Amino acid sequence: MALPTLDWQLALKRANQNRDLAMELLREFIAHLPQAAEIIRSEWDARHYKGVQDEIHRLHGACCYTGVPKLQALANEMESALKLGNHYEVAEMLPTIILECEIAAAQADKFIQDNGAFNSH
Repeated sequence: MALPTLDWQLALKRANQNRDLAMELLREFIAHLPQAAEIIRSEWDARHYKGVQDEIHRLHGACCYTGVPKLQALANEMESALKLGNHYEVAEMLPTIILECEIAAAQADKFIQDNGAFNSH
């Protein structure tokens, strides 16, 4: 089964069913995504593999606080490949993880716009 890009129920679970907190964590997460993707791309282009690994590690950790299971799985897989020095595998995964960052940001932004003004009472 393919993992979804955005899973609101997972985001709620990770925020202990607090809708406002889940929404805020999602907002903060997507605000960071473009910068994270750019750092990953630029560090990779400069062949600074430790920098790529550090940013992927941060991204993976941030994914654990919200509902982005596909990006979380990709970051986990890429982090493992980086730790093992499998740069060929990382090179193959790089376009996928960058694209998933963009898709996750777009889906989350739309979700926030569609649902951000709800009343949690």
